[in-house]
Amino acid sequence: MNKIELSKKQKEVVSILQRGGCLITSNEMKGAEVWDIVTNKSFRISNRVFWNLVDKGMIFQNMNKHQNYTITKYGKTIEL
Repeated sequence: MNKIELSKKQKEVVSILQRGGCLITSNEMKGAEVWDIVTNKSFRISNRVFWNLVDKGMIFQNMNKHQNYTITKYGKTIEL
């Protein structure tokens, strides 16, 4: 398997999603809001971080719900 290079922020987002966190986005906001279920806190990520995660196959758009992005199977299993 190819090793994927992730930035510190990208690793943080993937780690949160692996633990059951939530990614919130809409067509009216730039980037996304990441909610950490463990700490019960959230923070914003930029469009660049968000789309890099999509491009690297870490998250994908769940077509059942508009603007609903979910961690991929690959994103769930990657070791950080």
